[in-house]
Amino acid sequence: MDFSDDDVSASGDALEHDENGNADFEQDDSDAAGSDSEEAGDADMPQAQAVAAAAAKPVAGRQEVQAAQDALLGGEISTNAALLQLQLSELLSEVSLCKQPGLQAAAEALVGQLQKALAGTPARVLTGDADQGLAALISSWGLEPQGVCCSIRAPAAVQLIGSWALGAAGRLPGAAAAVDVAVQMPSSCLRHKDILNYRYHAKRAVFLSALAAQLATDPLFAAAEQQLAPMAGNPCRPVLLLHLNPKALAAALQQQGSAAAGFGQEGLVLRLLPAVGLDAFEVSKLSPDRNNVSGHLNLAAAVSRSSLQLAQMAAARSLAILNRADLEPDAVYDAVFRPGLGLAGLFDYWWSVELPQQQQQQLGDQHPMRLAEAQVEGLVRQALTTRALLVKTIRQPPSYSPQQQQQQPAAATAAAAVGPVAVPRRILVGVIADPVAALRAVDVGPAADDAAAAAKFRALWGDKSELRSRHTCCFYPEPHPLAEGLGSGAAAAAAAAAGGKVPRVLEAIDVMVQLEGTGRMPSDAAAFAKTKAALGVQLADALAAACGAHATATEDAVEVLWQGFAFKLLLFMDRDTPMLGADAAAGSHVPLPLLLSRHHGLISSLEAAHAAYGPTVRLAKRWLGLQLLLGPTQVCEEAVELLVAGVFQGPSSCPPPASRISGLLRFLQLLASHPWAAAPLLIDPAGDVKPDARRALQVEYEARRAAGTLPGMFLATPYDLHSSRWTAHQPSQSVAHHLVSLARAAHQQLSQLLLSGPDAPLAQQQLQQLQQQQRRLAAKKLKQTHTDNAASPEQQQQRDEMAALARAWRSVCGPNLAGFDAWVLLRPEALPFAGRGDPLAAAQLQQQLKAQRRRCEAILQSATEAAEAAADGQAAQKKRKHNDGENQAAAVNGVGSGSSGSSGSGAHGALGALLAAGLGLVEAPKASRAVLRSIPEQLLLTKSADKLRSELLVGFDPVSLFLNLCCERYGHLATFCADPSGGFGAIGIKWKPEAFLPAPLRPNHAHGMLAIGATAAGTAAAAAGGKQKGAGVVRRGQHVGLVVPNVCQVLGEVAEMGLGLVQQVVLLQ
Repeated sequence: MDFSDDDVSASGDALEHDENGNADFEQDDSDAAGSDSEEAGDADMPQAQAVAAAAAKPVAGRQEVQAAQDALLGGEISTNAALLQLQLSELLSEVSLCKQPGLQAAAEALVGQLQKALAGTPARVLTGDADQGLAALISSWGLEPQGVCCSIRAPAAVQLIGSWALGAAGRLPGAAAAVDVAVQMPSSCLRHKDILNYRYHAKRAVFLSALAAQLATDPLFAAAEQQLAPMAGNPCRPVLLLHLNPKALAAALQQQGSAAAGFGQEGLVLRLLPAVGLDAFEVSKLSPDRNNVSGHLNLAAAVSRSSLQLAQMAAARSLAILNRADLEPDAVYDAVFRPGLGLAGLFDYWWSVELPQQQQQQLGDQHPMRLAEAQVEGLVRQALTTRALLVKTIRQPPSYSPQQQQQQPAAATAAAAVGPVAVPRRILVGVIADPVAALRAVDVGPAADDAAAAAKFRALWGDKSELRSRHTCCFYPEPHPLAEGLGSGAAAAAAAAAGGKVPRVLEAIDVMVQLEGTGRMPSDAAAFAKTKAALGVQLADALAAACGAHATATEDAVEVLWQGFAFKLLLFMDRDTPMLGADAAAGSHVPLPLLLSRHHGLISSLEAAHAAYGPTVRLAKRWLGLQLLLGPTQVCEEAVELLVAGVFQGPSSCPPPASRISGLLRFLQLLASHPWAAAPLLIDPAGDVKPDARRALQVEYEARRAAGTLPGMFLATPYDLHSSRWTAHQPSQSVAHHLVSLARAAHQQLSQLLLSGPDAPLAQQQLQQLQQQQRRLAAKKLKQTHTDNAASPEQQQQRDEMAALARAWRSVCGPNLAGFDAWVLLRPEALPFAGRGDPLAAAQLQQQLKAQRRRCEAILQSATEAAEAAADGQAAQKKRKHNDGENQAAAVNGVGSGSSGSSGSGAHGALGALLAAGLGLVEAPKASRAVLRSIPEQLLLTKSADKLRSELLVGFDPVSLFLNLCCERYGHLATFCADPSGGFGAIGIKWKPEAFLPAPLRPNHAHGMLAIGATAAGTAAAAAGGKQKGAGVVRRGQHVGLVVPNVCQVLGEVAEMGLGLVQQVVLLQ
């Protein structure tokens, strides 16, 4: 039986995405398999050709392993090619279905059962309005549903087609296997003029609806989930999907039910593809300009140009990776066959384009949605010009379930069906940008004498323009009035213009200055340091004399104030390296200035090659800062720069990120997916590390893992291959695990926001919260300043969706303050960068503090009531006088004498004093607070500029210093988290559970510990003389010498260490 090419031809768009947002290249609906090729024997062919030739012949299991070994021993392929061939064989065994025992026969038997079930389809005439969802689908094509009449009969033929028919079926990991079945529409369903005005498409949908109704009554397929979905993303070509879970699949297979387990937990999907006989229509009339059926001219007509371009781009990059001889087979295999990059991270920029409500119907074979997508693609491509390597619309076609439509009442079905099957009102556009040209400052337009081109250019852009910079620092240094050489009066005027405050702390820009070596330098380390500091004094004097800069020499640097900024000159000489000594700690054998210089060289090369690297680093640092995980005690800024560098280095079958959004997504994916407990992360953009060194690095990593000395994250670079200097001590294993979980959740939510926009779950949650707030405000009859009363409901809904989407983005990239046990609140006037604080983070912190106050008030209230009840009970029991009863009740509760009312207040005061230890303010002397606050305006007017400059604190970061002190003293008890550069006014404390287990006293951790006395059981045993024996008896002094942390003392000492900086300490749990 012959079938029309229209329904078994190549599928439409080459790129679709599944429900998890993963990119997938969709195969033809017919799944035509390629022919086998002969085995190659040329040993000099490239690795890609050798692997392809060796893997071309279909062998399996031990035969394939033996074939790879024989080819390797015979010199036909290299060792790497043989290993890669074995990996590909394993991959094929995972995804191949036809070669698994019993599955091919089970698929054929299932089609036989389907043919029997469809043979009983009753003959009747069915119209397009029989199903509400079907009627809405037909209405979207401009047809009247009641005018579509189809004479339903049983299918003329039911035949297995596609990859299962060819014995080449496969599936993606985690996806259900698909079996394509062609069902031929009987000739009674069609008329010769059905090729016009979507009549064939409407009858096709009606025919599938009738088949769905028939299968819903069949006992073998009644449990299958039905869905009417567009083929290749084209709503005009619906197909019927039957999803059979393992239980329903076993019932449908009957005698071969044991084979159902071979399809996996995902089950199987039957795709029923309608087909027509060759005599249904006149072939001469099947032309795109005469009808909208047309399937004989081009089997790939539905494949868009952008989809083909995307496939070519991936193929070219994959081929380049396969031909690289310097890569290990594992790296080649992961980059080409397991990229793991979701659809959201594949593109650099995303736009959600709103379509007009009314769309003009087209008479050609292209659906109006496809025409709108082509127009949007062309407009974006015209706007971006050479900035874009690829512009592609992501199709999100509608679908609905006939089974659910039949089970619902007519009124409810009509309301529920119109929305899902209507043409989508948004088009999602993704752009892969050129890494170099994407962020260029100016687009050069046409010549002025070309009036037509110039008018077109101005009509597109108008007078819009944008300038961009490249930086890796989170915040730009701001000029300081005293560092600009101004006098005190001018500095006071500048302070008045800036809000009346002149900060006392200046950010320092580090600059390495390499001094010329000499043989006269002393060999003693201490004398060498003093001599180098003396050279720094001479350098400061020379700068002051030459250009009038304010320069001050310190022990390890020269601080220079010049043109409003502060520079810290780090002096370096060639003899700094041997002066550190051979017994230096791991990683400290390289001087810090030299290490920073090498790090800067690596980062500079990446920033020069990728314009999106700098913005991505800034965004990644802010994300970590808002999670309170950026800083010297957690993840340092140099480590963040290296992690982002790992995103931009190859090899990969996808191009590197060209925007900060795609860069952030891949940064989050790297954090979440890299096996930190199994392998180091090597940052080597230039490929300087040879394969032997890579293998030695892995061996050393495994040795350190066996010894238990691995850091939470091991970052290796060509200049620091074995020590992981930037992550040697921080973050810890627990913090690294927490960071991985945060990155995984943020990546998933951000991908959903990019792909679904306002329809994403997080955006819908924010929309519900926003609408609830609006309803509460309306109930209170408060004026809503953000609501336009003149706006239509559709416009107001759109505004609310955009506001909810903005909130969703803010919550994904915003702070996460949950899970801390205590907070150390800092004085705002003592923070150098308090103005950078995030309002959302401050609001979340205030909500936690309010909740804690409510808990304390509830505890105080219950304690007061209990004290009053105890007082009344004791007074009634002993029958004493009223005053005596009150005095006794107060004495029992330890609050002194007084009236019955004062007894409750006394208990309130005693418990309140206990709780106040965790909520009280820290009183600091005025002198300690004055060191960090801004310079008062009065001093600017009275003191000279030179004296004021001497009081400036260059590069002083009180929060980081305080964090280091807390970690040094109490790092064994808790984890301290903060955002020093972000201006967040609190430090979070998370207790380590293992630190609160009773343990012997250690001298170096004796402070802040509390001794444990004997237990009640031990005391009872001691009173009995210790004569009882047995496993259940606790001996005398069992817990003597064991200690646990004293939380109140620890928090008190933390407050003392931060005197002048700490405002309050709050214990939450």
